[in-house]
Amino acid sequence: MHNKSLTADGAVGILGGRSIGDVYFGFGSGIQFIDTDVMVTGAVAGAIGADFDRYWHSRSAHPLDRVVSGSSASALRDLVQEAHTAANSPEGKLYAERLESSPFVGQLTGGKLAFEWTKVYLVSDDPAKGLGEAKEKDLLFPQLMNLLSHPSRSIDLVSAYFVPGRQFTAKLEELARNGVRVRILTNSQAATDVTVVHSAYVKYRAELLQAGVELYELKPTFGTAREPDTVSPSGSSRSSLHSKTLAVDKTRIFVGSFNFDPRSLLLNTEMGVVIDSPILAGSLSRAFSERFPAASYIPALNGGEIVWQEIAADGSVVRHGQEPETSFFSRFSLTLLGLLPIEWLL
Repeated sequence: MHNKSLTADGAVGILGGRSIGDVYFGFGSGIQFIDTDVMVTGAVAGAIGADFDRYWHSRSAHPLDRVVSGSSASALRDLVQEAHTAANSPEGKLYAERLESSPFVGQLTGGKLAFEWTKVYLVSDDPAKGLGEAKEKDLLFPQLMNLLSHPSRSIDLVSAYFVPGRQFTAKLEELARNGVRVRILTNSQAATDVTVVHSAYVKYRAELLQAGVELYELKPTFGTAREPDTVSPSGSSRSSLHSKTLAVDKTRIFVGSFNFDPRSLLLNTEMGVVIDSPILAGSLSRAFSERFPAASYIPALNGGEIVWQEIAADGSVVRHGQEPETSFFSRFSLTLLGLLPIEWLL
């Protein structure tokens, strides 16, 4: 199960790629994940709640006490004390202060949060997928392709763990060769937290570039510099992409938990929403044009070899002949991992 959603009273729902943990909310000094969520209301919020109930009552769901033994009263007290200590630490207090003073929270608590009223479609895997019993029509990916499968101008794809596989690669290449602008943001080797996934992605990189697909590989330093709206009090030295978003023709956008990789396609249960919104889809398009180039290493073909272009602070272009910010050992490990016949698990 890889679904991520939070629903209140069947009236408001939040979903996207974010899990529950310090690293997903900008707290702590370790790696910080960059994610995308969407808040929805109206009929789709009720649909998200109903989808939760579908999973809750499925044969794949079991009471926790059947899986692990119950915790003792002392263990519960220790957990409460740990939470209290974290909340009252200098870092915890600063985090809470920055959260309360953030523009989003101010708009939310002040009743001034601007919603865009438009059509929103929930897409979700049947929980029977985990048992190998789901029908294809009840899986997320066919639903998603039905809503997003006919781009005529552009595809903007953000996928933290991008392993397109042979069939999806061929589709992206066909679109690019037919004049559709295809842009993809994923993690660089230096930024990824799952190196074995990157080892599978690199098998398709040169082929995608040859077809005209534009690739951007996020630097590990993107988002680590503290800005006025930043909640994190810690100033992490490393960030990693965790978003999963796809926009088509700057008019319709998907936000959810689905990575474009075999694991999300074949093994995990996933969910997300497709939104008719030129505003949101256009904002992702602008990010590809205005923000992502400077925040990424940009692979390109040079005489059959891949070089990585980096836009320096002064606007000049620096070229790297190997995966930037990596060591010989990490690149060697990447090559070895790529030999393993496990792509279907990634």
